[in-house]
Amino acid sequence: MISFIIPTLNEKNNIDLTVQKIEKSISEQESYEIIFVDDKSTDGSLEKIKKLSKNNNNINYVIPKKKMGLGNALSLGQKVSKGDYIFFLDCDNSINLQDLIKIKNSKQKNKLVIGSRYLKNSRINGVNFLKVFMSRFLNFILSKYLSISVRDISHSCRIFPKSIFLKTKNLKHPVFFWEHSLYCDRKGLNIIEIPIKFDERKSGKTKNSFFSLIKNICFAFFSIINLKFKYK
Repeated sequence: MISFIIPTLNEKNNIDLTVQKIEKSISEQESYEIIFVDDKSTDGSLEKIKKLSKNNNNINYVIPKKKMGLGNALSLGQKVSKGDYIFFLDCDNSINLQDLIKIKNSKQKNKLVIGSRYLKNSRINGVNFLKVFMSRFLNFILSKYLSISVRDISHSCRIFPKSIFLKTKNLKHPVFFWEHSLYCDRKGLNIIEIPIKFDERKSGKTKNSFFSLIKNICFAFFSIINLKFKYK
């Protein structure tokens, strides 16, 4: 079984399409579950999720006691999951169906598979140039510092075996994913990148703006430095 963990924060207009895309990606031989983790939405997202869960046994939801970051939401979802594989997927519909299928079908017990925005055949559409440049630069610097041969260690779109569970205090984006990638590497998983076409969201507001990215990195500066020594 594959457990899709979907964090939501005011994603009411994206939820239906996300569910439809996941359902289309699943073959007849596969079983799956979708676990939404709603982080105090105010736009009716949770009400929509509850309604979907009543009509679909494959859909469930988790409500965190308080906001503690994207990493906390994903970890809560993984804790209650039943699948053999965990698929972290955002609810912004930035990943198309074809790429979702490619990533899902590349899963293996000894692999972390990341949908990469920065490979030769990857494409990014509609995202601010400065934000892309900064993200790409930080990914390059951090991958070198942490000695991981990966172009996009910060992207949340990834599938891995459920046995890999990261316990950390670095719960903000993108630091959570940097540590998650490093943790998987140190646990002996092969990290595979799949080139994707990444489209800027058409509905809802991004939670990963350029300024929030810089703020989160500044707050986590010492945590980033210590990561290399944490996983020797």
